[in-house]
Amino acid sequence: MKIKETFLVAVIRFLFGVTFLWAAVDKIFGLGFSTCRSGAEVIYMCSSAFAKGGNVTAGYLGSSNGPLADIFLKLAGQSWVNWAFLIMLIIAGVTLIFNKYTKIGAWVGAALVLMMYASHFPPANNPFVDDHLIYFFTLLLIGKKA
Repeated sequence: MKIKETFLVAVIRFLFGVTFLWAAVDKIFGLGFSTCRSGAEVIYMCSSAFAKGGNVTAGYLGSSNGPLADIFLKLAGQSWVNWAFLIMLIIAGVTLIFNKYTKIGAWVGAALVLMMYASHFPPANNPFVDDHLIYFFTLLLIGKKA
């Protein structure tokens, strides 16, 4: 089976876009996937949803560890950081899904996942590599192909 490289890059680009955009929508409206879920129970539009005044960076950045933890712990929960995070997710998602301004979206997504990687370094399951680092380099490749 021979699959064209351009097709594979397009599929990966689109999937990254959906991943970023869905994360933004879920965090804004609390749809119960990563936001507003407590075990098996889902409470839509709970107080964690950004639209209800929730703090979308407090959880992840608030659990930062490693040599840069002090920086990320100070950023956790700040209003401008919440806004910047959501805007970055939306920019990366929309540009990658619609293949418009893809280079910008890929760079924004790469910057976002690199910061997420740095905030929890070293990774829990491997002393150096986790999915954020793989996403970072894949997004750089998508940006280069754009």
